[in-house]
Amino acid sequence: MENDRLIKEEMSPRFIHAFLLMAGSCLPIMGGLLIAPILPEIQAHFSGVPRVELWAPIALTIPALMIAILAPFAGAIVDRLGRRRPLVIALVLYAAFGTAPLWLDSLNAIIWSRAGVGLAEAVIMTCCTTLIGDYYDGVRRSKYLALQVTYVALSASLFLLVGGLLGELGWRAPFWVYGISLLLAPLAHIYLWEPERKRRPEVEQKPTPGDAAAPSFRPLLLLGICGITLITIIAFYVVPVHLGYLLNGLGIRSTRTTGLIAGLAAVMKVIGTLAFHRLFIIGFTTPRLLALSCAASGLGLLVLAAATTVNQATIGALINGFGGGLLVPALLNWNMGALPVERRGLGTGAWTASMFLGQFVNPIVVLSLAGIAGGRTAAVHLIGLGLMALTGISLAASLKSARKPERSRLIEHG
Repeated sequence: MENDRLIKEEMSPRFIHAFLLMAGSCLPIMGGLLIAPILPEIQAHFSGVPRVELWAPIALTIPALMIAILAPFAGAIVDRLGRRRPLVIALVLYAAFGTAPLWLDSLNAIIWSRAGVGLAEAVIMTCCTTLIGDYYDGVRRSKYLALQVTYVALSASLFLLVGGLLGELGWRAPFWVYGISLLLAPLAHIYLWEPERKRRPEVEQKPTPGDAAAPSFRPLLLLGICGITLITIIAFYVVPVHLGYLLNGLGIRSTRTTGLIAGLAAVMKVIGTLAFHRLFIIGFTTPRLLALSCAASGLGLLVLAAATTVNQATIGALINGFGGGLLVPALLNWNMGALPVERRGLGTGAWTASMFLGQFVNPIVVLSLAGIAGGRTAAVHLIGLGLMALTGISLAASLKSARKPERSRLIEHG
């Protein structure tokens, strides 16, 4: 009995485990944002390459595309082979592919190395998110999923700053930062453990109405969650990607102003993720959380599209940022709670793929809508209306789920 108690204590998550999972979750964000400030320098260095104006941005975005394609396969692999070993291998590959441009003199070779970074990121993101689901249950799970989103949002601003500062030393300098994963790899091998592989019921520390764990794997539910994630993540990236263009339409061409507003919106995302955990604790169901997040995000985009001054645009971006901060952990927690342990890797990989696919196709969707609606501002207005429609659907689902317990009590009392 004493030995069993010691084993249980040894296998309980502590600060070092949470730190490794949060740090690993930030690496896929670093993969793209770190080199964003140096894209003009990369394009200038390879100015002799035909269509370099197309290929240089692809070096930035191709990791997101690779994650979208490979994350479901990564999930299937970690369900079959375990979580820890693929994570450690992926951390080493991340450093190898990430630092490769330090020595490569071909833009084509750099793009291939960036594809390798995307491969490693697909495994890292899937393993870290899956292990959060493995190590924690109930309210603690919602807390760490919200923290994951919080740290990713904060690290996004940090990586942009670091990339810009190191870029002053030359366009190759930021690529040294990818080597940081070599510090995480041995720590992950030593401290992380492989969770029990057999199927077990979810143990909720504090059950909430309508959020009971799924007793079995439901592919159609997973498909629906991933579809909603894809649609809402496209809207989630409207402000980060298109804010500068929208401000230009108002006659505001200061990059400092754009950066300041984007930074304030990122802070509101962090506040939104913190609010998500508090709302979860007091009993907000998944449909209610999705309704609130879509309402805030949609309202923010409508205000931003209708703005005629920089102050109005800022208000719209801030409202949208708060909604976005609620959105991602709500979607992630919904998906995690619907997955049995033996399919958690596959389900997490599919969700990760839908999220990064939404990020990748956002410019395509917005520009296509702009061509139909008559401009980027009109496209943002349409996306805002779409989010408000999703708010209504989520509210209807919330009311339906609230009636179920009441109906059950009436049946029980005959």
